[in-house]
Amino acid sequence: MLGFRSLFPVLTLPLSIIAVGTLGEVEAEEPEHVMVYDEPGRFAAWPANGGLWSWDGGQELVVTFEVGWFRDKPDHEDGHARDERSCDDYLARSLDGGLTWEWSRYSQFGGGGEYETLKEPMPFGAEGFAFKSQGERFYFTSDRGHVWSGPFRLAVWGVLGKFEARTDYMITGERSGLFYLAVEPDGTQERAFVAETSDGGLTFDLRGWIADTQPAQHQRWVMPSAVRISADHLVAAVRRKDDRALRNWIDLYDSHDNGRTWSLVRKITDTATDGEPFNGNPPSLVRLADGRLVVTYGVRAAPYRIAARSSEDDGRTWSPEITLRGGARNWDIGYPKTVVRADGMLVTVYYFATPDNRDQFIAATIWNPDILSQ
Repeated sequence: MLGFRSLFPVLTLPLSIIAVGTLGEVEAEEPEHVMVYDEPGRFAAWPANGGLWSWDGGQELVVTFEVGWFRDKPDHEDGHARDERSCDDYLARSLDGGLTWEWSRYSQFGGGGEYETLKEPMPFGAEGFAFKSQGERFYFTSDRGHVWSGPFRLAVWGVLGKFEARTDYMITGERSGLFYLAVEPDGTQERAFVAETSDGGLTFDLRGWIADTQPAQHQRWVMPSAVRISADHLVAAVRRKDDRALRNWIDLYDSHDNGRTWSLVRKITDTATDGEPFNGNPPSLVRLADGRLVVTYGVRAAPYRIAARSSEDDGRTWSPEITLRGGARNWDIGYPKTVVRADGMLVTVYYFATPDNRDQFIAATIWNPDILSQ
């Protein structure tokens, strides 16, 4: 059982309801920013690499991320602001919809150690089930992340290369599910794909590649974030990069045969300035109860920020960008994961740093998606 430690004081910006506007419409609440994890001298980052899960309509949330030692450097210098010591894995939990958090170091996650062999199907139907993929290994829990089993080796029949897996999946039955992953087949490219299991994870098979062509060398199709539109219609936002041209952006793909074949819908947005060495950012895609798609991402181009866009037509067109949180001190931010609460509010978890708080911390923004249409 994890023993949680008290978090540092929660930092919030008060919610404010703006007065009735000129057209008589009440504007949505302003985003509220809270601290998830912050320790002096530590570098905390990459919740999109870890995972974010929710239960009880989004009242209970669990996020995992990495924590290293902060090493200050000039704001416009490439490379993360941490020293060479390895990072530790941490887990934070909220029981009030993201308003307050408690965190703990969790040593079971990480890149070392021996793989276990999964001998029994994962309990996809368990009320507290969650799945976490990390590189070439995976873990699962059936009690909302208090105890995790693993690591187990992640192998997909029909896919060769070094897996660059992050956590994104859809459970489709008691023993079946779709898992959105990426692989580096030859060291010069990365390609996103969908794996499927029908036996609770004892075996995984390639269902389809999320790209209409084989990537060229030095191209990245990674960190897909997918939602279901209908029984056979899926859409996935994918992090894209051209290493030679130093371009970073997010594309949207869709499938009309439940993940077997995919086609490019359109580019959603850029995530960094062309020609600069900074990596872009992965997307987090969610679907609201009214059918709108919302994508959140970090922007590693000045002014550095956490941003969002929405679509009312399954991704064919997108709203103008809004800034969920600005004022970052440099490009080393983002990697968000977003969940939709039962009350319609969104909780976006990411890493961030400000001029007054230079060491990177984990934060959450609680916000009303109606601000996207104002």
